[in-house]
Amino acid sequence: MKEVLLRVLMLVIAVAFVAVVLFIVGVSATASATFEYTEDEVDLLAGLIAAEARGESYDGKLAVGTVVMNRLDSERWGVSIQSVVYSKNQFAKPKREYSEECLAAAIEVLNGFRSFPETVLFFKTSKQAKWRKAVWHCTIGSHNFYSEE
Repeated sequence: MKEVLLRVLMLVIAVAFVAVVLFIVGVSATASATFEYTEDEVDLLAGLIAAEARGESYDGKLAVGTVVMNRLDSERWGVSIQSVVYSKNQFAKPKREYSEECLAAAIEVLNGFRSFPETVLFFKTSKQAKWRKAVWHCTIGSHNFYSEE
């Protein structure tokens, strides 16, 4: 009996250890497939995050990056990060310089982290219950995020 309890305790400790490691490396319940990306794409996404989420928390920066990746996954705004970022009248012009936090957020979403489901495709700084054909999903900092109906 003592050996069984010891084995169960060791298994619980092992599972807890794995959970802590996954948390530390940023694996989330909303992680998606890893995206193969170039250094130029990292720079572009980090610059866009700097332009759109300057002054926001790290979560806000991740959320803006998530919208870009959700749009890329949908293929409605193009099939490259560049086509999504430079879609007409969609985003601010990416900054040439960005903080380490913007860079970290860009890399995290490029590696598969998502702040919310793939249906969240829009954000703006003023909140409306309905906007276009979109429904409010959540607010992070000064950004309101919307999903399609």
